[in-house]
Amino acid sequence: MQIRLLNNTSYKKIKAVCDGKEYFIRQNESATVDTHESFILKIFTGDKNHLYFNLFDLLVDGWTDDEGIINNINYDAEFELVADGAEGIKVITVDDLEARDDHRQFIYNSVYLNSESVKVLNTEYLPTDTKKQKRRSWLYLVCLSSWIWLIIPLVVGAFVADSPLPLLAALFFFVVGAPSFKKASRLKWYFSEEHIIASLQEKEMEYRSNGGKPIPPEPNGIIEKGLDKVLNTVFKKKK
Repeated sequence: MQIRLLNNTSYKKIKAVCDGKEYFIRQNESATVDTHESFILKIFTGDKNHLYFNLFDLLVDGWTDDEGIINNINYDAEFELVADGAEGIKVITVDDLEARDDHRQFIYNSVYLNSESVKVLNTEYLPTDTKKQKRRSWLYLVCLSSWIWLIIPLVVGAFVADSPLPLLAALFFFVVGAPSFKKASRLKWYFSEEHIIASLQEKEMEYRSNGGKPIPPEPNGIIEKGLDKVLNTVFKKKK
């Protein structure tokens, strides 16, 4: 049986592994795989995990908060598949799968399979190494996004007799520094395999219930709802 894999993702190149053979597929290109009716397909994105720090705000304003730290994490995937018995080449489109946590500034990425003739029986998301990224995220969160003004009064206060700056620095620590430690303590959970895999599985279920696409978020605020209504009217968007 022949399966045609189409790379419709945002990744420049993915690696597909099927029946012990490797296929490297560039973006918007395809590869034909010879396999059985029931088979295992692994997709490796090849993209490294990234931490983005908003250095621009720090240089311009001298300050940035935790919203300026964005973690982008990529997981590979293994699929248990079965094709229908009809003749002809089966087509599987490999699409992006994205689970976002905009409140915590985390983006979890993997891949999603779209096909009319091949059914996904099971999906396993394969973890990638995030240890270095987690350490950097902790460092940025604690030192750069909250303590940037704590260092200055401490240094100045060390050389100025009877200066109130150390006291102000201590107050600053409890007001701003301590909450940053609380946020940093939660990083372990947001980097954990359990949480990332659960987030991707939940998003996969959403895609399957919506024809292989994410469900657009509903506007919450009054202004957002009004703007959404105007756009729907202008562009005649159908709900």
